[in-house]
Amino acid sequence: PAAAAASAPAWFGPALAEALAPLLAPLNTRLDRIDAELYNTNARIWNSRNKSLEDPLRALKNSSGDLPSSQGLLFPGTTAEFFELTYFDGLLNFYGLSRDGTVQQKRARLFAFIRGV
Repeated sequence: PAAAAASAPAWFGPALAEALAPLLAPLNTRLDRIDAELYNTNARIWNSRNKSLEDPLRALKNSSGDLPSSQGLLFPGTTAEFFELTYFDGLLNFYGLSRDGTVQQKRARLFAFIRGV
């Protein structure tokens, strides 16, 4: 007959998790960044295909992997809503973009960013 498998002591699982945590943290951070970049690539493809002012826009994630709504920021739902915006500093800051320039320059900078141009 086959021998019964020995079970690990109760302390083994928590000890292993504690030992692996410092090794897994950088990997998890890297995976979160990859996930955000993939999300942003898909959103930029979607946004760059807009042909009408009523076409929906997709918000991008920032370098921390957050969407603007997580910070209480409103992202325009359509291209028309984007061009009606007059205040861009919150979204520019959220995405780590320069807030320098006129409203038109800020709009162009943010629009290029969300379309991946």
